[in-house]
Amino acid sequence: MQNTNGLVAQLSGSPRPLSVTGGFALLISTAGSPFLTPLYTAGAVVWTVAENREQFLLWGGVISLFFIGVAVSFVVVQVLRGKISDVHVSQQSQRHMPFTVAVCSSLVGAFGLWWMGAPWGLVALGSSFVVQGIFFGVLTRYKKISMHVAVSASCLTALVLLFGWVTVPLISLLPMQGWARVYRGRHTLGQVVAGAVLAPLLTLLTLMPWWLAGLVGEAHMPH
Repeated sequence: MQNTNGLVAQLSGSPRPLSVTGGFALLISTAGSPFLTPLYTAGAVVWTVAENREQFLLWGGVISLFFIGVAVSFVVVQVLRGKISDVHVSQQSQRHMPFTVAVCSSLVGAFGLWWMGAPWGLVALGSSFVVQGIFFGVLTRYKKISMHVAVSASCLTALVLLFGWVTVPLISLLPMQGWARVYRGRHTLGQVVAGAVLAPLLTLLTLMPWWLAGLVGEAHMPH
């Protein structure tokens, strides 16, 4: 039981027992983790553009390793070492190195996708992830915003650009994520709103040139 309570404490970032509502908020936070949401997004894109299983496994493997796996592994190791309080990296002062590791690893991943001849949509997403990682990595040294909401908002914006308006209903998930972060006391309403506003703007700035050049967009998604 003690080990179970310790695991819950590391996942939740709080030693207190969870209520039913608190557990639901934790579930939403975990499912919408900044490490997992890009994986859902990239998975949807890879599924639509890969022409065979080999491409799906290759491109999906590169994305999983360099855009997600390296950063997650770093955070988990630092949590076990006691250097980071929890896997959500709730403490603003602890976010610098995870951001640095994520950006460097994503840069390698984006270059790898380009080198392997992956579709421009994947390369564009990878490059956008790198640019936003740099921006938010710098911003988080001065201001704390909700990265859960920011990453979710960024991914939803990218899906709308890539797949069209059919993905707009997914935006309804964003308020739920914001509620969970505020309910759990991880962010203020202002920090949630800042993430929801800044991330889409930055996503548009980084992906719009690709879209205007005709390299990404609904026309490039198989029907």
